[in-house]
Amino acid sequence: MNSTIKYHDDFMQEVIGKINEITKLKAQGKFKEAAKVSYDLAKAKVDYYEQFVNDDEPTSNYKKIHEDDYISALKHLSVAIDEAYEYGILKD
Repeated sequence: MNSTIKYHDDFMQEVIGKINEITKLKAQGKFKEAAKVSYDLAKAKVDYYEQFVNDDEPTSNYKKIHEDDYISALKHLSVAIDEAYEYGILKD
């Protein structure tokens, strides 16, 4: 887990940039490159939401939302990992 806190606006700027890059790459038919950026985006989502899921922290009104977002990010990462293996980006 990264110890540096990432702020929401910075995270959203990163997400928008990566989504735009994925869209552009897919339009160019560069699916392997798009899969790599998608994998990077999925890891960034997990890192971001992971900072809010900590049993040592006091419970907030947003705890359930953060947990749901984290689980969703993990699911996105699992799909991105599968795709990365298919394109040879990741290897055993």
